[in-house]
Amino acid sequence: MLKLTPTEFTIAAHITSGKIAKEIASKLFRSYHTVITHIVNLKVKNGLKNSADIAREFVLEFGHPKHYIRLFLLIQFNMIANLDSTFIRTTKQNKTEKLKSRYVRNRSFKRRISISC
Repeated sequence: MLKLTPTEFTIAAHITSGKIAKEIASKLFRSYHTVITHIVNLKVKNGLKNSADIAREFVLEFGHPKHYIRLFLLIQFNMIANLDSTFIRTTKQNKTEKLKSRYVRNRSFKRRISISC
């Protein structure tokens, strides 16, 4: 039985589908070195020697990886879409609040200068 974190699971699914570390890194928007670290951790944690072992264990336990990759991409896209809409909303609010506070500070600063002169 494979012990996997969610990221290791995704990387194992991509390895099983025949992708190399550089392709996985570009698909997951991660650094190449991060993907290699996940692969090494996956091998050490589960006592596997190479990518073929990872693929064999993944298929024996979970079946064909294409279903998991599709599911992961849908979840990831949905999370990004939700994140973008809330992020855009909050950044617009933050920008307006910053501009308002800056305007108020500048006005009060100008008043203090004119009064003191």
